[in-house]
Amino acid sequence: MSEICLLCKERKVYQIKSHLTPAGITENTYGERNKEVIYTIDPKNKNVDKYYGREYPQEETTEIKDEPNARRGIFCKVCETDFGTYESAVQNKLNEFINSIGHTAGIKRTGFYIKYSNLDFHPNVLITFFLSIVWRQCIEQILDEMDNPISEEELEKLRVLVLLKISTPINEIIKQDVIQSPKMSIFTTYDTKIQPTWANPHPKETNPQIFFIGPIVLLYWVNQNVTDNFNNLTLIDKGLLDDNISLKTSRIGIIHPNQWTKISNKMAQNLVRDFMR
Repeated sequence: MSEICLLCKERKVYQIKSHLTPAGITENTYGERNKEVIYTIDPKNKNVDKYYGREYPQEETTEIKDEPNARRGIFCKVCETDFGTYESAVQNKLNEFINSIGHTAGIKRTGFYIKYSNLDFHPNVLITFFLSIVWRQCIEQILDEMDNPISEEELEKLRVLVLLKISTPINEIIKQDVIQSPKMSIFTTYDTKIQPTWANPHPKETNPQIFFIGPIVLLYWVNQNVTDNFNNLTLIDKGLLDDNISLKTSRIGIIHPNQWTKISNKMAQNLVRDFMR
């Protein structure tokens, strides 16, 4: 492992555990931190593993394992602190909002009859937070020697953009023009604490590319051309590609739990096919 930070590529790494998909988001579905149970599927090595948080009440094994979605000594202290600044600004508030869907959250509809809600965040704060997760999930894929859905050239552009944005204080970034590229959008469902979920990119290379982030699915546009047969490949309604619910509008799409389950199951089917090859 390199001794130089993977983000800034300048400073020495800080020997602390970093969550590549922030734990504050995934605990909304995996369970309370240190009490979670996480399944890891590795199609390449034909392996399915199970991780228990150290306080999880189970008796299956006492084996000590590394926590999935986490690595030690990959970012410097400055970059780690900058990640944390945007995570603190978004995670808890966003989880609280997601948990209010179906209760107190206001819901509207687009012209394509897609449900959505407005989020009380400046677009640049949301975009910076999610850009950092997309980049870190890609890095995790590389570290685990698995397929990375974004090309090397695109990933390097993303690294530079993430570094620029997370190093910008929040009180300054909200004064800047709204980030227009890359285009991203997110959607969720009702009662995410009991819904199936993932914390990794979709194995199918599509445009937009799909990233699963616990209670959220993120669509990341590499270019403006939608992959042919996108709906059949992913079971994601094309109405969710509407520019009116992109992150630059601070909106989140909302789908029915049945549709959420179908999308998650489609993801599982792709992993199973890769596993059985």
